[in-house]
Amino acid sequence: MKKQPAAVLAFVLLALSLTGCGTTDKPGNPASSPNAGAGQPASPGNNSGTGLPYGDAQDYIAQHLPAEFSITYRISKTVTTDVSTSMIRTSEGYYCERDDGIGSLFIKNGDLYDLYDGTPSTGFDKSDAPAQDQAAVDLGCEAHWMMTYHANFLQQMQPAGQGQVVGRDADKYVTGLQGYASSTFWIDRETGIALKMEAELTGEIPFVFEITKFQTSNVSLPAHG
Repeated sequence: MKKQPAAVLAFVLLALSLTGCGTTDKPGNPASSPNAGAGQPASPGNNSGTGLPYGDAQDYIAQHLPAEFSITYRISKTVTTDVSTSMIRTSEGYYCERDDGIGSLFIKNGDLYDLYDGTPSTGFDKSDAPAQDQAAVDLGCEAHWMMTYHANFLQQMQPAGQGQVVGRDADKYVTGLQGYASSTFWIDRETGIALKMEAELTGEIPFVFEITKFQTSNVSLPAHG
């Protein structure tokens, strides 16, 4: 099993500890398909009683997130822990990487994905590992969890104004999560993904993930055999 940075592991533990606060469905599966989203009208859906203009967050993302993109998040848990995680999606597949140099390349093969081993500098070759389904690909991409993480907490979220993250217009929402004094989400107005989350623990440094790159053109996967 690949070693994960401490901040990424902290995010995983946070996600596991909070799933009881909202829906138990795994966030984001409808937004996973490389064919989802392109060319759909950017109009809010029914809010289904959530209080958010995005309706079902996962459906909204699936309809409005471009089919191809490259996204990077910064994850910060303490003053000294600051790492990033990235995800590229194209019609060909996915590439997921952490800034410790560990990456995974998934190339679409029918309804499954073949795993390729290597590095961006040396290229990737097909591994002997069994083909992966969409759920496994989602699980292997921390950035995917962050994009869709707020889907777990729609019922608890309250509007808190507007803001911007990396120049993108965002709606702010606050919610109380188990074990946290308060949490704030910045939701991208165009696509419905989470651009930023800040969870404040009483007397401790906030846990933060924040988008630092969101590119939707000229996107490509690393070279592979």
